[in-house]
Amino acid sequence: MPTSTLELKVFGGRFIAGMYELERGSQGTVYVALDRVAVGAVALKVDGRDDPTYDGCLKKELDIYARVGGCRHVPRLLWSGQDDDGHDAIALPLLGPSLESVALAYGWMRAWRLPQVLFITAFLICAFEEIHDRGIVHGDIHLGNIMFPRQPSPGTSSTDETSTGSAFLVASIVTAVQHGLYLVDFGTFSIYLNADGRHISEDDDAKGAIGAVMYRPRSAKR
Repeated sequence: MPTSTLELKVFGGRFIAGMYELERGSQGTVYVALDRVAVGAVALKVDGRDDPTYDGCLKKELDIYARVGGCRHVPRLLWSGQDDDGHDAIALPLLGPSLESVALAYGWMRAWRLPQVLFITAFLICAFEEIHDRGIVHGDIHLGNIMFPRQPSPGTSSTDETSTGSAFLVASIVTAVQHGLYLVDFGTFSIYLNADGRHISEDDDAKGAIGAVMYRPRSAKR
């Protein structure tokens, strides 16, 4: 469940954030924010530069959203900018729950039905193909970074703890049938294709070469 806080900030004269936190870590904080223009809730990710371990991943993530813009399985970047203290921030559609949340609610040791597994797998294959075609390796794939669309039921949170595990799973999959699944948190991505569509070698760029090495075993390309 989101954590309630008291300090409110306005970003870009548009987004009011600070009342509810979705996630907090050394690399930043994700808030549920109010979009005063669209009059709705969004996810606002603010960098963690006040933490000594912050490595600037939000700026890198902003770069990657420009590269993967239009991908069906990547959330659309709604806004980017800074607050009055110079913290970088990006606004994305409010998604959820994560595949991790659904698995926890359903039960780690409970077997999923085969059609459910095949459905999730097919969506993930499409999502990976989509970003790989843009020359991107995500670099941090885990259940928490695979998101279902927000469930639109009036008055029902996507993380409603009163839902049974089975009902929660079914509702999440039904929503995904309509809107798909999303990959999030590209802060540790690597690029493996250059502007000409060639695999990047170490002579071109060391970090890109790492991306190529990460990609090839996953795609069986040699």
